[in-house]
Amino acid sequence: MSIGTLTFPVESGGLESVSEALVSHLDVQPKRRWGGPPEAPGVLVGDPRHERMFEESVSEIQGYRRLERNWDTYGGVRASEQAIQFSTDTLKALQARPEISPPHVCPISTGVYLEWRSGDRLLFFEVDEDSLLFVMREGDRDLEQGEDPNFGVERAVKLVERFHGVDKTPAEGITQHSA
Repeated sequence: MSIGTLTFPVESGGLESVSEALVSHLDVQPKRRWGGPPEAPGVLVGDPRHERMFEESVSEIQGYRRLERNWDTYGGVRASEQAIQFSTDTLKALQARPEISPPHVCPISTGVYLEWRSGDRLLFFEVDEDSLLFVMREGDRDLEQGEDPNFGVERAVKLVERFHGVDKTPAEGITQHSA
């Protein structure tokens, strides 16, 4: 077994061109580094298709800035800058995690909707200008839910990790029920 370097053409958007990979009888998926100069370690990202799906979701969300008033025929307005920023920051924080699937995204009348499904499990965020509503459900039972105007990206990432079974920390500090 030997160690080699695989080189990929530099793509626009900040992807570094050099990545380390084992060269052996194993089927190894080349990894790329996200951001930073070649001497910086960056974040290792695996499957380029996974990365591209997150990028497409981010691009779609950014397009919600251009929605016309009454776009949904029910008085819908374009997503607020806060909703777009929170949603894209959350997806960018999750993009480097190959064990986390990208969400289904769509506009809602006041912001952005993010949804993950797995069997009978569901996690969704309704993000608008003033607040964030979240629900994690299994079957007919809500495991966690709340509405919080101070819900941050870090808390959202933790909730998505818990949904995907990556983070087993207790719900303390994550769930915030509205009064």
